Amino acid sequence: MPTDFFLSSLQQAAPEHTVVQAQTLSPWTKLHLVRKGFKHVEYHSFAEVLLARMIDQRGKGWLPSARLKEEPHMWVYYQAPPSLYVDGEWIEQPIQVIPYPLIEDMGLVPSGILWSPWEGLMLDDWLHLPEMGAIRFFGQKRLYGRILWDISFDDLARWGIEPDPQLGTIAQSEEGRQYLAHKALLDLAIRKFTK
Repeated sequence: MPTDFFLSSLQQAAPEHTVVQAQTLSPWTKLHLVRKGFKHVEYHSFAEVLLARMIDQRGKGWLPSARLKEEPHMWVYYQAPPSLYVDGEWIEQPIQVIPYPLIEDMGLVPSGILWSPWEGLMLDDWLHLPEMGAIRFFGQKRLYGRILWDISFDDLARWGIEPDPQLGTIAQSEEGRQYLAHKALLDLAIRKFTK
């Protein structure tokens, strides 16, 4: 988000529309309260600081004094795919809460799902679910600038998604797998967000 838009949004949310000076961002950045680049504030940081300003109407002390640089932007839910097949059914794995942004060596399997009620994650290539949040598979790969889900047909079956026979040979292609992965995320989202 552009820095000037961030500052004007904070002013609108502040009691009596108190102006936040641009030079205030420098100490906030050094204290890791705001994550920013050149002339812009990272959108996750924009959201968390703006929400803090909207919730806490005190004139001063509405932000923590500092935080660690390594502190995650937020926390999201993760669930590995079912791994045990008992009496004709896959047994679900426990849900975990993990830090975001993701760290590659967290020991998470690519076919696991991540979800959050924060719709802003759609800006990070998550599947947007209006008024519900966002969801994605942990494993992603880039191919010619396009993000693809890194999930096998076997893993999709463990999540309860089988190829549609009407798709014919396309169901066995990369495009078919991506279509099924997208369908799986929608099906899983309905299960997760409507509980």
